[in-house]
Amino acid sequence: MKKGKQPPKVVLVDDDEFLVDMYAHKFKERGVDVAAFRKGEEALAYLRQGNTPDLLVVDLVMPNVDGLTLLRAVQDMRLSPRPVIIILSNQGQEEDIEKARALGADGYLIKANAVPSEVIEMCLNHLEGRGASSVAQGHDAHLAAHR
Repeated sequence: MKKGKQPPKVVLVDDDEFLVDMYAHKFKERGVDVAAFRKGEEALAYLRQGNTPDLLVVDLVMPNVDGLTLLRAVQDMRLSPRPVIIILSNQGQEEDIEKARALGADGYLIKANAVPSEVIEMCLNHLEGRGASSVAQGHDAHLAAHR
């Protein structure tokens, strides 16, 4: 991250405790401020308190408030500036991807095919404006999205 600027802020939402902790740690290593949540409703409460992240990384499948419900609520909040939204999920059907895109997702990664360091790079590239809207089904697709 560039010196002299405020560190980017990421909200990370996934009901998998191991993944939330691992990604939070990896983002922090890169100088990113992280607010990590294991429940969609907790992330919504945080956002409704006026917290505006630069990046929102969301799983789709979670109990109670799932990822799509969270994206709808974020869309209705009209956060300004609008955060970059990356979906990190094991749901890889085209229908899921299209629903996420329609709700504002800028990128979509399949957890099972995503290497954590590449996930962090993709997210940071999006934040720096270098990443295009992308869908990564696996390692090769992920790399191709950033050429």
